[in-house]
Amino acid sequence: MVDVLGDLCAAITVACIVMALLVLPRRAEAGPGGVSPEDGSGSRLHPAYERALDIGTVVGSLWAVLLVLRMVLGYALAAGQAPFKPRFGSDLMMYVTSLELGQYQLAGAVLVAIASTLLIAVRSRAGLLAGLGLVFAALVTKSMTGHAAGQTTHEAATSSMIVHLVAAGIWLGGLALLLVLASRLGPALADAAERFSVLALACYGALTVSGIVSAVVRLSAPMDVVTTAYGWMILLKTILLVLLGAAGWWQRRRTLLRLRRSDQRRSFLWLVAGEVFLVAAATGLAAALSNTAPPVPDEPDPVSSPAEALTDFPLPGAPDLATLFTAWRADVAGAALALGLAVAYVWVRSRRPLAGSEGRSWPARRSVAWFGGCAVLVWSTSGAPGVYAPVQFSVHLGQHALLALVAAPLLVAGRFGELVRSRIASRTDGSAGLRELVDWKPGSSLGQWLSSPGFR
Repeated sequence: MVDVLGDLCAAITVACIVMALLVLPRRAEAGPGGVSPEDGSGSRLHPAYERALDIGTVVGSLWAVLLVLRMVLGYALAAGQAPFKPRFGSDLMMYVTSLELGQYQLAGAVLVAIASTLLIAVRSRAGLLAGLGLVFAALVTKSMTGHAAGQTTHEAATSSMIVHLVAAGIWLGGLALLLVLASRLGPALADAAERFSVLALACYGALTVSGIVSAVVRLSAPMDVVTTAYGWMILLKTILLVLLGAAGWWQRRRTLLRLRRSDQRRSFLWLVAGEVFLVAAATGLAAALSNTAPPVPDEPDPVSSPAEALTDFPLPGAPDLATLFTAWRADVAGAALALGLAVAYVWVRSRRPLAGSEGRSWPARRSVAWFGGCAVLVWSTSGAPGVYAPVQFSVHLGQHALLALVAAPLLVAGRFGELVRSRIASRTDGSAGLRELVDWKPGSSLGQWLSSPGFR
């Protein structure tokens, strides 16, 4: 129960910050005399924006408390001690200061507590980004305490778990926020719902890919899906994911159009409530999965060489011309980044050009350059350079050279910023869409120096 409540609080906290940054209107439309028509307080911030951050503060504080409670109860269960025994306090202190698992759990609780405190005093974009970074760091610590942390393939498992937790949190919490803030959004509900549908689609794709990676890492054979309790839970989560995809398709194709044309809020909110139920059920299954032993044991295989002890991977064979093209070890982080860049480019490229934009036909060479940069990014991290970089310093330097001198110039040649400016209009309510992120320039002198670090 503590795990389920903690996961729900994590989802809502992440979503409150992300929704405030990307989806909800930040500025309230001022009435006569500069007074906000929604609440009459004269605040320049939209009531939905402020309420989302208030909810994030309260739920984040509860999440921090639940993380501490989970740490205490988890240690009591593992050590077989009652929490009120005389030595329990000193033993718990040793657990959180000397053992890696306890250190991760304590760090997660501290990071969430700092982020929640930050949301009380700071409502600017910079403050929200700082809070979001702290929350993401807390999710990283959580991913390091599950089944992913103890396996030989822990890098792929941990990376996929981080993506899974973030995507699920944004999706579930965002849906719940739309339900809670529908009355405060007023006429802006249609815009917020349409923006969130795009965000939810990205989360759906991230959940699907990361879930497949997690299942492949933790299942020893395809038959484990129907012969083990862990596999049956994965199968149930897959069914829920398919139902969620169908609900999202229906919402985007039918309900959003009706909401914008005739303001049919009731049907929209009922559909969102159904999606919240399905995602909450999937979250409960995820909590059950984290406490169920997978078919692949958590204990890593015995170390076979000093290289494996240092890099966590077996020593690869001697490099030659053949291994240059055949050596492969999937790097989830690099592949996810390249896939995200490619999908974002395709999505923007498929949109209609804005009225008055120059160059309506986008040059094919720019698209080729962008996708070439994504391909180099994948090969540099998952191909031969990624396989031999941990054991050969020359290959490690070559990998960095490929990323900095080949992948980066190709991505720059893709002119993604110009593509966004020609296809996506600027927002007028203070929220940050893709156009605003592309056009963003730091206001502080330190930020300007970091973005253009030339000698002055």
